[in-house]
Amino acid sequence: MYSTKHDYDLTFASSLGTPFCRNTSGLALWRTCCFGCYINSVCVAVRPVVTVMPAAPLVVGSGSGILVTCTAANGRPAAEVSWRIDQLDGPVETVKNMTENPNGTTTVRSYLLVTPTRSMHGREVQCVVNHTALQHEDIVPYRISLHLVMCEITLFWDRMCLIQFT
Repeated sequence: MYSTKHDYDLTFASSLGTPFCRNTSGLALWRTCCFGCYINSVCVAVRPVVTVMPAAPLVVGSGSGILVTCTAANGRPAAEVSWRIDQLDGPVETVKNMTENPNGTTTVRSYLLVTPTRSMHGREVQCVVNHTALQHEDIVPYRISLHLVMCEITLFWDRMCLIQFT
């Protein structure tokens, strides 16, 4: 084992098979170090920028579509993106897309696809991002807003019966 002391305690633990770097500066860990197969090759982990963006509002009864997108941009290595959807009923699907950027970082997008129901309106979902440069998972909540179609009811009397149209 070999160690050097700076802002980071760089520890080569070849017996463990996985070298690691530990923050010893007392500051929030926003960058960490990792080492490839060779001691001379050092890579720096970069914390992703996490955003949650709603898609165009879905209309209840109009079929499925993208509800919201969670993006973990410019991370190194690629972040893990998932959803907490405990409050949702009905069919829910996630689709992920990874883009490798020219600077060696990766952008991960996760789309939450739903078939909207009235009961989803006002509920919360959470985008959960895990990354080696984060001390804790990054959780971004999103409150669902759907378009609700109002029903029009026309009433008229036809002889002695009340007829309703919806």
